[in-house]
Amino acid sequence: MARLRQLKEKAHLFCLLPFTLTALRRVAAIGFFASLSGCNFALPIMYLIQGPPAINAKFDELRGDKVVVVCDADFPVLINFNSVDSQLAQKLGQHLHDAYPIRKIDVVSSGEVASWLDEHDDWTVAEIGKAFDADYVLYVNVESFSVFEEHSSTMYRGRATVAIRVHDMSKDGNVVYDATQESKYPIGQPVSIGDIRRPVFEQQYIDRLADEIGRHFYPYWPGDETANYGIIGE
Repeated sequence: MARLRQLKEKAHLFCLLPFTLTALRRVAAIGFFASLSGCNFALPIMYLIQGPPAINAKFDELRGDKVVVVCDADFPVLINFNSVDSQLAQKLGQHLHDAYPIRKIDVVSSGEVASWLDEHDDWTVAEIGKAFDADYVLYVNVESFSVFEEHSSTMYRGRATVAIRVHDMSKDGNVVYDATQESKYPIGQPVSIGDIRRPVFEQQYIDRLADEIGRHFYPYWPGDETANYGIIGE
């Protein structure tokens, strides 16, 4: 009972803050809740505070199923950002896995997927899905990617165009969801290069882009679309 009272008191303090799902993931105080019993209280508490997310996933069939995430990028993108595909795959897999408190999306390790791809130069979606006994293959292709504001070399603003396709392995790998994500971050004013190092901004933008892609597959709160979370200079 004492532990329950502590949790309720802490949750009352949390009610005073304007949380969004993406912001909550980054609040260090989440550790308090996890330490109470070794469980992850973050998402259940969010549901108690704000209720369920107001915006539903566009495609919510991944929940409870095994998913292989494959990220690729067009050659011009890889010339300037040679690891954006692998970094995006890792971040997207993390967001998908963390999206639900129960009946989680079972995401195959990005490291295992990368190793398989290294060993298979010519592959098909059906082959990689079968190799991991997956229910779905989520294929993401980065068609354009930049971290600078247009016509500027002194201001950062992440911009990307990403093609998203979901292949259903129970339907011979046929595409069951097809979308394009146009991304811009931050939404408001760009960030001066004097305020943050480029590698740090790149990492923050890739994480943001992964969440934007992830929102096609899990529900979210309206404020998440415009929140400029995570821009911390280093």
